[in-house]
Amino acid sequence: MADSGITGDIAFDLCVLRPSARQVLVDGRVAAIGARAFDLLLALAERRERVVSKDELLDLVWPGVVVEENNLQVHISALRKHLGPAVISTVPGRGYRFSAVLKNLAGPQDAPRAAAAPALASAVASAVASALPRVAGPVLYGREHDLLTLPYLLAAHRLVSIVGAGGIGKTALARAVAWQLQGRFAQGTVFIDLVPLRHAKTVLPHLAGAVQHALGPGAMAATLAQALAPAHLLLVLDNCEHLVHAVAELTAALLAQAPRLRVLATSQEPLRLPDEQVYRVSTLALPAGPTLADAKAASAVRLFADRAHAADQRFVLDDSNRATVVAICSQLDGIALAIELAAARVPHLGLQGLHDRLGQRLRMLSGGSRDTPPRQRTLRAALEWSHALLSPAEQAVLRRLAVMSGSFSSASAQQVAAGSDLDPWAVLDHLGALVDKSMLAVVGPGAAAAGMAHEAHETDATHAAHAAHEPRLRMLETVRHFALERLAEAGEAAATHERHVAHMLALAEQARTALSGPEEGVWLNRLDLDRDNLLAAHDWCDHAEDGTARGLRLVSALLRYWVNRGLLVQGHRACEQALARPGAAALGALYADALCVAGRISACLGHNDEALARLQASVAVARGCGDRALLVQSLGGLGSVCASLGDHTATRQHREEALTLARQPGSDATLVINAAAGLAELERLENHLDAAQPLYEEALRHARAHGDRLSTLAILANLSMLALGRRCAATAATATTASIDHALAVIARQRLLEALSIADELDSQRGRLTVLEVCAGLASTQAAWAQALAFDAAADRHIAAMGRCRDITDLAFLAPLLQHAASALGATDATAARAAGRQLNCSEALAQARQWLHALGNG
Repeated sequence: MADSGITGDIAFDLCVLRPSARQVLVDGRVAAIGARAFDLLLALAERRERVVSKDELLDLVWPGVVVEENNLQVHISALRKHLGPAVISTVPGRGYRFSAVLKNLAGPQDAPRAAAAPALASAVASAVASALPRVAGPVLYGREHDLLTLPYLLAAHRLVSIVGAGGIGKTALARAVAWQLQGRFAQGTVFIDLVPLRHAKTVLPHLAGAVQHALGPGAMAATLAQALAPAHLLLVLDNCEHLVHAVAELTAALLAQAPRLRVLATSQEPLRLPDEQVYRVSTLALPAGPTLADAKAASAVRLFADRAHAADQRFVLDDSNRATVVAICSQLDGIALAIELAAARVPHLGLQGLHDRLGQRLRMLSGGSRDTPPRQRTLRAALEWSHALLSPAEQAVLRRLAVMSGSFSSASAQQVAAGSDLDPWAVLDHLGALVDKSMLAVVGPGAAAAGMAHEAHETDATHAAHAAHEPRLRMLETVRHFALERLAEAGEAAATHERHVAHMLALAEQARTALSGPEEGVWLNRLDLDRDNLLAAHDWCDHAEDGTARGLRLVSALLRYWVNRGLLVQGHRACEQALARPGAAALGALYADALCVAGRISACLGHNDEALARLQASVAVARGCGDRALLVQSLGGLGSVCASLGDHTATRQHREEALTLARQPGSDATLVINAAAGLAELERLENHLDAAQPLYEEALRHARAHGDRLSTLAILANLSMLALGRRCAATAATATTASIDHALAVIARQRLLEALSIADELDSQRGRLTVLEVCAGLASTQAAWAQALAFDAAADRHIAAMGRCRDITDLAFLAPLLQHAASALGATDATAARAAGRQLNCSEALAQARQWLHALGNG
């Protein structure tokens, strides 16, 4: 131990290491640590400036003896059990390190303080007896990690604040930690509830009374701090939020004068002291999956089930009521107080009755045990307590943000919450305060700040990219209900909803252009984040000024989003709602545009008769308006429906007209891409492969030049099928050679890999499944019969799960190839291959397709 450098006793956290006596004191008591473990601890403490390898430790502690590494791990575990895991840290691949901070032991100058400690200890011990319950209290659900972490934080930091929303369980957690640590402090633990206090000037005498210290008139914090100076004490300050400045000032004074004092505070906002360690408490966990076992593993459900059974002995969580219980806990955001109050209503309302009344939760959820503070006996009282702590401006921002649905960006919050009384930058300041006070939660990437400012010169695409990665905000649904009431009371509901609709419509219309360009992946992700807000804005169009027109514009702007995210049912519902609003049919081009979108979505869902009627009406209105771009889009959609209905003559008529119009000077590239690809599909369907090839290549050329990645993906998949079609045609004519056959397969494979890369880039499930379909055809041409049938079965299952119908042209291409594969395998093996494919989840099927494509290239 040549690099020691330590003389005398070593103090750290609540421990003292005494090398001369070969003892370790924990809270003044000798810990039962074995000889080898003691040597191990001393070796690490002496080499605290560096990582000590396992081999070096084995040589130091077991010199000249060959022992297994497991012995070292056993003794490290024993030390952590006695001293806490933060004292010794593991450095993966390197060894162990002594991580505790060393402290100086008391010297002669501390004798007066030490002499005063016994008298204070007696007074504090008396206070502890009345301040803490004699039992640990009720079981805490889902707080296992918190109960493990908080003691270690208190060992490393002198001030730890448990911060979270009202009713989330901060007090119960603090009581449990205080009970757990009673034996760790020589003068014990004092638990002080600050709820009864109303004025800052009462904090000091209230705290002094709790530790049995009489303060004379005009006494200062320094007086109490001096009295507590020698105390080895944990002080728990519960419910600090309404007196946060006074509590912070007093806490700072105490910590400055009492070096062995630890403070655990609970509050809805931090004390904001320099050395404060803030520990934010999360809501209780909701189920991670759909099964009964998943539900029983979730702490929110466990709490509900326990409290419901206590209220009604007949209640048992099982498969028959699992979904309802999970829905109740989800709507209550996993807030412990709300769940306990709700469970108490089960005997009177029943589960379904409770679920159906959750919209009135602020009235319904009341009660609680008699020892519960009055402010937490009803959900409304708890929220009113928190709301009263906000400044008027913070209250205004909170109630206006209640119109947001799901999560939202700080930029959106600025647009929606700003008004004549608040400019957007003031809103940004108040967002931070609302996060600090636990009225808003930060979610999403980087969750470290409430917002991000954007420079005025940023492009829309850059702004969207930032928005997709910046932290987002979320209001708990229970808080949102409360804030919506306040919004209505303030008479601001209509104006705030109007700002929300305007902001979401602007976002959707920016996205409409971007979704056919090089930034479409960024914008798909951006719209994902605000999906709930877009739908909420559309719903409000029923009440909004000019809501009919704005609703039509909103649904039309989102077509490519609905389709490429597989949100066909939601898109169809929104379109039907928009088209049914009063006066919609009189809005000309806006109405025709929405008809076209509705028809194309109906076609994807297989509602061909409905799609035909919508698209025919759209074509008629577009002709009457003289809107060439809209007419091209409507004709293209109408041609697709006619193809699905088997009317190839009408399909050709509509698609040829669409392409002629699209090729006229001044047309947008997107029109040419869609029209050329549409006519190419008909040529391929009718087996006119030589006619289809140049049309696909024209569409691909425009798509690449325009940066339209989604269209590029689709055309590459179609060109792959075209190459395989040529191979099959050549084989049937017995004119192929092995080299031609191989070349066509290579072309198809290369295009599929590029298409799959684009699908991954855009996170397009529709694009991935299109590639999976074509892989089925390619596998059949390579005599991979089982793989072909498995790929097709997997694609069929997951396309159906998206609510889509499979494309008639693609099915016509695949049918003979799959029939050939089934015949080659035989009925039994073909059935087994299809069954295996249907068992694959989407990720597994795509992983197999990737692996197979790469193996095909290596072969």
